[in-house]
Amino acid sequence: MHLKVLALSGIDSTDLGQRVRLANVQLSRAELGRTFAGEAFDSFDGEHNLVSCDTYTSLWLSCSTFSDFKSILLPDGTGSVQGILTRDFFDSKYILKINNPTDIVFQDSRCDPFFEENFESNPLGLFEKEGWTNYAEAGSRFWEVFEDENSLGQSLEIGSFRSGDAASISWLISPKIDLQSLNNPRVAFRTSTSFADDSSLEALVSSDWDGQIQTIKSATWLPLLARIATEDDDAQIFVDSGDLNLNFYGNALYFAFKYVGSGKTAQDGTYELDDFRTFEK
Repeated sequence: MHLKVLALSGIDSTDLGQRVRLANVQLSRAELGRTFAGEAFDSFDGEHNLVSCDTYTSLWLSCSTFSDFKSILLPDGTGSVQGILTRDFFDSKYILKINNPTDIVFQDSRCDPFFEENFESNPLGLFEKEGWTNYAEAGSRFWEVFEDENSLGQSLEIGSFRSGDAASISWLISPKIDLQSLNNPRVAFRTSTSFADDSSLEALVSSDWDGQIQTIKSATWLPLLARIATEDDDAQIFVDSGDLNLNFYGNALYFAFKYVGSGKTAQDGTYELDDFRTFEK
């Protein structure tokens, strides 16, 4: 079979069913220490987040739980991966299927982002981490750490389902990130929904917030033109935000994710967030 060499960000439907090689990629830092297909949440296939070092967009890497190498640890580093490009059972996402550990050739050092949070080191339940702000402006719901096979480990979620709240406004705000050492700073993350209904999630950025909860509403929060999962996307399938240019926002920034909903059936959706990162492009 002919081998087609591609950039991860250049994949499209014309490549389906072909054997492809993706260059300058690595497995997400959250995948380190895991096996090819031997984790407790692996069912039929082990799936892992493969990330482009050029754009930080991602693709699912897959191998069978019946493979004889399922219990081998995933490799570290950066390099190339080859396999068959396909789609998942629900035709909702691209998957690169490999048949042998030798399909992965990582010979270079990692290209990790300038700042990254994948929520893997936090206990399940209420998200609490130094530097991060988890605040309910209205209602009773806070961002929480959860784990399932769709998130492939731990992610955050927020939702007002069965809250009984007349209104839900929940903020998740990053630590202040100093980007002045980066010439071309970018931010990226992944989101998914579970029946979003008429609830909403915004990605925002501020250069003038002072870090105090009481001044969140009075600070200047500018919208990021990010791709955020919507009701039209398949439930619990993570989508990439795109790599968002930060050159016009300032050198030291806070990033916020603002959820708005209520306990009403039409507004009680859930959103998931994972793999927040800032990087140089």
